[in-house]
Parts: sequence; C-alpha cells; structure tokens
Amino acid sequence: MGGLYAMQMANAVDINGLHPAALMLPVAGEKKRAFSWQENLSPDTKSGIQKAFVNAKDSSFVMVPVDVLLSTELSSEMANHQEKTWKDELAEFFRNGGILMYPIVTIFALGLLIVLWRFVWLMVAGFGGLSARRALKALESGDVERAREQSARAHGKVGKVLRTVLGKNFPGRASAEKALEEVFAAESPKIEKGLSWISVFAATAPLLGLLGTVMGMIELFDVITMHGTSDPKLLAGGISIALVTTEAGLIVAIPLQLLHTFLVNCADSLRGRMERAGLAALNALWINESVKEN
Repeated sequence: MGGLYAMQMANAVDINGLHPAALMLPVAGEKKRAFSWQENLSPDTKSGIQKAFVNAKDSSFVMVPVDVLLSTELSSEMANHQEKTWKDELAEFFRNGGILMYPIVTIFALGLLIVLWRFVWLMVAGFGGLSARRALKALESGDVERAREQSARAHGKVGKVLRTVLGKNFPGRASAEKALEEVFAAESPKIEKGLSWISVFAATAPLLGLLGTVMGMIELFDVITMHGTSDPKLLAGGISIALVTTEAGLIVAIPLQLLHTFLVNCADSLRGRMERAGLAALNALWINESVKEN
C-alpha cells in the first residue's frame, strides 16, 4: 500500500467469540503523526483481522482492514467505534450544530406550543354543539321561535352569532347587521391570535440555520489556514458540521409552515361558518317578518 502497516492477533477467544487483535494505527503526536498499537477495536474490525489471518494460510488474496489514508481521525474511529442509539445520535447532532442550535430548538418548542394552543382553542370555539345545528335547521325551515330557543343553548362562536341576531328584538335589519359587525370585529382578532407568531418562527428558523452555516464555514477556513488541506476527512467533517444548522433550521421551518397553513384554514373555516350562521339568521328573521307584514 506504500505505507507503514501491521496487525496482530492472539490465539485466545474473548466473550464475543473473537480473537483479541491490535492494529498499528496513526495517532496524534508531537510531530503531527505517530504510530501505536490500538487494541480497543470494533467487532467488525476484529472480525476482519481474524478472517485475514485465516485466509492468509491457504489463499493468495487477503482482505485486510487498513487505514489507507493514514488519518488520525479515521484511525480513532476504527479503534473506538461504538454502537450509537438514536438518543446518542441526536445529542451528537445537537453538539455539532453549535450554539445556534439552542435558539433553533427554542423556536421549535415555542412554535409547537402555540400550534397546540391555537388548535385546541379553534376546536372549542368552532364547536357549536347540537343546539347550533338545530337552530340552523330551524332557520332553514323558517321556524324563528324554535331557532331562538336552540340558539340560547348553543356554544362556541357560531352560537354567539346566532344569539346576537336572534336574542334581541332589533327595530330593523340594519341595526342587527351593525350588531353582527361588532361581534365579528371583536372575534376576528381572537381567531387569528398567535398565528402570525408561527409564521415568524417558520421564517426565522432557516435564517438562523444559514447563519450557523456561515459561522461554521468561517471556522473551517481558519482550520484550513492553520493545518492545510492534507486531510480530506477533516475537511469533510468540518463542512458537515457547518451544514448541521441549516438542516436543523429546515427541519423546524417545514413542519411549522405546514401547521401554520393548517391553522389558517381552520380559522377561515370558523369565520365562514359564523358568516353563514349570521346571514341565515338575518334572512330568516326579516323574510319572516316581511311575510307577516304582507
């Protein structure tokens, strides 16, 4: 291979059924690179060494696990490889992102809390109950008195609209419409409350990720200035870490943007039901009265 390399294997067998083995690998030293025997090898590396010794006896072709780049980082991975759980990978992902991972995670947590709060609020506000549906059916059939009785027991914003129109004796349709406009003017901000914050969080997260990437690339260029470009793995690792924050920002922004759109549609649907209920009450009430006058 053109480089210094050696390996050794004992005759004994450990608890995993593998022979204790060691590799002569490069490690960081005073002169940038030194070599030493590394015994804390991963099971895959030990198995490869065992197969190499077995095949060397009766075969002219032997596969040997070797660090061909003579990289200290790659050698460290070969010698200290451990199985990682998803929690370990998540913690490593968070550490690699640096300090900007804290605001990104905070934005995600706050965004999810606001989404949960507004979703529950919109579901409760939009639930008029059986009485609201009965009141609307009574209005469709022209039974205003029954609609008034049912609207008094209706819940949610639809019930409030019905009570506003049917619960009072207005002198004319114009005065009822003004009262209804006041209700919509008061309730619309409540329906839209918090939605703009979700949109802001969804737009801010990828910007923070981009800022982290720029900061990471600046640090990478500093490393290149000090140590050069002789180690491709070092460069690849630095670039990977620099892009972690961008990935995290997109992971936060995409679901928040989708949830924001979903909640906006829920709010529009609630406003639409309120408008239809109010219009149905106005039409039924004054059409009924106009028929009585005639």
